Amino acid sequence: MSVTEIRAFPVNSTVVMRSTLFALANLGATLQTYNEDSGVIVATVSRWLGLQRQEVVARVRSFEQTCQLELDAPDVEKARELLQLIATYVRDGGRVQANATMQWVDLQLSLIHISEPTRPY
Repeated sequence: MSVTEIRAFPVNSTVVMRSTLFALANLGATLQTYNEDSGVIVATVSRWLGLQRQEVVARVRSFEQTCQLELDAPDVEKARELLQLIATYVRDGGRVQANATMQWVDLQLSLIHISEPTRPY
């Protein structure tokens, strides 16, 4: 049984779409569909073991200077967990972007270090 939660955000739809994407990534979701034009995200969260239906569907609709997020999740607890993450990312967007950039740079540096050929001495 899935549950639908609806929340309004005082920001444009792009901010909510990308915040939802960050939140799903934080939960280890596998992205199935991401379309900013239609405002739809579909993902599967493998971290939510024990639930038959693990699919999450987010729909974002614009209304002047605000937007509405409609979230379909496996249960109320999972929907609220995801909504909390999304709200945090919407509120702290600049810090989230900086953190994601730092993690990406760290990952790149780690990969460069790993890929350096070892030299026999």
